[in-house]
Amino acid sequence: METLNLLLNDDKLTWGQHQISMSLMCLLLQKRVPIPLSCIRTLVDFIVHDNIELRKYAVIGMTALCRLQKPPRVYVEKSLDEILRH
Repeated sequence: METLNLLLNDDKLTWGQHQISMSLMCLLLQKRVPIPLSCIRTLVDFIVHDNIELRKYAVIGMTALCRLQKPPRVYVEKSLDEILRH
């Protein structure tokens, strides 16, 4: 993840290589893969990028990151009387 981030911040990549790198970064946003702070900073920086495709990938990455931060649902079982009483 860190190597991919370094490639994204490198000025030697073409626009197509930038798009491929951003799509790979979005695919790697999972709970099993640790996300360094520099990758989050790169996603935020690419939200205001000139290329519309890179902006789309940045928005997709940020939504995936927000979903990862969301706590799991807790289901509480209630009887029908408890529900209808309120």
